Amino acid sequence: MSNSLERDKRFFSVLLVLLLAYTAAVALTLPGKYPWHDEITTLRDSRQSFSHLIGTYYTHKGYILAAKLSTTMFGESWTALRLPSIVMGGLTLAAVYWLGTLLYRRSVGIVAAAYLLLHPNFLFHSTDARGYQGACLFSILAAGFIWRGLSEVKVLDCVLAAICLFLGLMMQPAGALTYPGMAVVAVILIAQSFRSRREEERTKKTKLIWLLTISFIVALVLIGPRIRAYLSWDTLLIPSRFASEADVSQTLSGGPLKTLEGWRIQLAPLISGELHTGGIVTFGWFLILAALISSWREKRLQTLLLFLSVMTPFAFFYFYNPPFLVHRYLYCTTPFAILLVVYGAFSIGEWIGQFFRAPKRRWIRRGAEGLLIASLLFSCWGPFRAEVAYSEYGSTWMVPVAELADADFMQETRLVLVDEKPLWRDQLEMLGVPEDRLDYYQPSKEGGYEPLLNRLDSNTWVVLKAYSQDPELQGALRKQGCIELRIEQGLFYLPPSDLDGDSQSSRFLRAIEYLDQNFRLDFRFEYSVAQVLKAHGKVDLAKTYEARAMEGMAKMNRWDYPRTFGAYTSALGDYALSQDKPFQAAEVYEHAFGKPDSRYFDYVSFVDKVPAEARNEVVQSWGFHPEDFSEGFISALERGQSLEDDYKAYWTFKAAQILDQNGMLGEAWPLYEYSIDHGDSLGRSAQRLFKFHVSDGDHLEAAKIYLRTVGQPTTPYRNYVDLFEALPEEDWKRVVKLEEFDARKYVQGLTDALNRDPELNANEKNFWSERIGKILEGLGFEREGQELRKAFQPEG
Repeated sequence: MSNSLERDKRFFSVLLVLLLAYTAAVALTLPGKYPWHDEITTLRDSRQSFSHLIGTYYTHKGYILAAKLSTTMFGESWTALRLPSIVMGGLTLAAVYWLGTLLYRRSVGIVAAAYLLLHPNFLFHSTDARGYQGACLFSILAAGFIWRGLSEVKVLDCVLAAICLFLGLMMQPAGALTYPGMAVVAVILIAQSFRSRREEERTKKTKLIWLLTISFIVALVLIGPRIRAYLSWDTLLIPSRFASEADVSQTLSGGPLKTLEGWRIQLAPLISGELHTGGIVTFGWFLILAALISSWREKRLQTLLLFLSVMTPFAFFYFYNPPFLVHRYLYCTTPFAILLVVYGAFSIGEWIGQFFRAPKRRWIRRGAEGLLIASLLFSCWGPFRAEVAYSEYGSTWMVPVAELADADFMQETRLVLVDEKPLWRDQLEMLGVPEDRLDYYQPSKEGGYEPLLNRLDSNTWVVLKAYSQDPELQGALRKQGCIELRIEQGLFYLPPSDLDGDSQSSRFLRAIEYLDQNFRLDFRFEYSVAQVLKAHGKVDLAKTYEARAMEGMAKMNRWDYPRTFGAYTSALGDYALSQDKPFQAAEVYEHAFGKPDSRYFDYVSFVDKVPAEARNEVVQSWGFHPEDFSEGFISALERGQSLEDDYKAYWTFKAAQILDQNGMLGEAWPLYEYSIDHGDSLGRSAQRLFKFHVSDGDHLEAAKIYLRTVGQPTTPYRNYVDLFEALPEEDWKRVVKLEEFDARKYVQGLTDALNRDPELNANEKNFWSERIGKILEGLGFEREGQELRKAFQPEG
């Protein structure tokens, strides 16, 4: 940092306030945060000797060395293991403050640092025993040192930049994806020095060349072995579209569309009031565009440095290896994006101020800046609070399971972990599960699941990973009467005898009590317990767990945490209905509408289960967005892989009817259209749109609606009849000239529809076939008309 900043007391005052706030946030979240499996891997690796760690390749090698040093000094604990990230989190705040001041001005640095403090990913990675926070920190420092070293020709800064580049790569290789943007700006700065003819500039050019050459050699010596090892890790660098099917199955699944989730989660707090959005909305990108435009004259290179540091990681993962486009690999872009957005907000404030004269200009400008910054900070509060709330629960199933396995009443119980890889067993053993209580079962090596099922007894608990469930094994275990219990990301199958007896003799009830007393498990666990108890007749015991589960669901639903809780949203709504609270249920369902992870059943539950008076009140309230409902419903139906068209058509009509009845025909129209395109079960969607066009006098458009349903196996005969009954005679000839009209298809469809209708007797069928047949003959379709009339003539 420059001497002027070091002498500035305000710099240290603001920094002190930020660090105190950061310390309070860490203290609030750290005690209840259980380790996840990657952190357990860090624990395992940190137990190796320093010599082994230095000579061995690890993805987070720099962090593992720091964690080894921390646990050596302070003892082995999760706090000591996370201490390097905690320290680097505080340094990251200072680095963002410094970089914003260096590239723009002090106000940008202050607001950007405060904004980063509220970013939920910052809080998570600052208490995570992995190298993502370190990679982020050293990327920021490298950018600052490169800018100052090349702008002011400082040898020390160039050396420090090379060291930061190396340390960032050591912490986590994905952080190096911000380096190309820095390289581009460095080349531009060098090129600018060549355009000057003055002796002073030529001397500067010579120094720059020497400094860069030396820095490049130093960086190459330090980073070269690291790059070679990194390139050998084909799990990351082999693009999924070039790898074999076997290789793809061992990497993260998804593809570009699914893995854009990382993009949304990472940048959404910059953009809107929700952490999880259906797509990038315009506000944040508008501010970034404002930053790019306003910097064109004076701050062009500074803004280019930030913009490229944001975009190059996304471009790399999107085009080269889409499965790794997830938020933790993109976390290093967050501070650069925040600086851009904050600078854009200040730029808009300055632009607005130009329209006013002094002394109002200053106050108007500050007011506009304040409103924009306040909106940015407010947009992070909900996600920040959600992160704090979620940290009260465990983030892995292994810690409570390890403790449970060591409890006295579990002495005779063995856990059978079903998995194809030994990672989970190694980590459970790392957490202290005795070897004599843990079996490891690999279906591919054991010949499937039959050997496992044959050896089940009253002292065996089968353990599966919840996010890689095996329906075949689950079904087989349920057939044997096993009890399914969910603990975080683990699924347990217990012998039915474990639920027998009272709380003193039942292993299941004692296990639940033990977990309740020693861990803060989330609502998924409580909901699972309630379902088990209710299914086995212990309704009174289930009530407490069900109420707590619903309270937890409502809490997370309120803060809209970016995780897929669609099933629990439905459960919460159903629970509210069971308590005779239809308005609360409607609010629960409405909260999920438009979210990319909402399920079609959330919409169906709202449409079908919530009483009409409650639905109408929600629809008419300010919080209901019919566009989100329509688009979200259709999107959710499209995601349902096993849904038949008739099912989609039926529920889409019911959903459209809600909007229609509340005066929102325009918003309901896409749902009616979707229902028609998927068979229009019972034909009611086509009838509604047909009648609308008829009442509006647009008979040709009305005809087109019905002609789209001709020949569909679910089209009722009334659609065929109404096509000619409801239209004036002068429109008939215009209708049959439409490209959509096929007389033979029409006759065949009406014949099938008349035959399908069980409520029509022979005389009614004959009446309509005669009437429509004569109309067709009069329009020039004699053969088709006669065919229709003959089809339903009475015998004899």
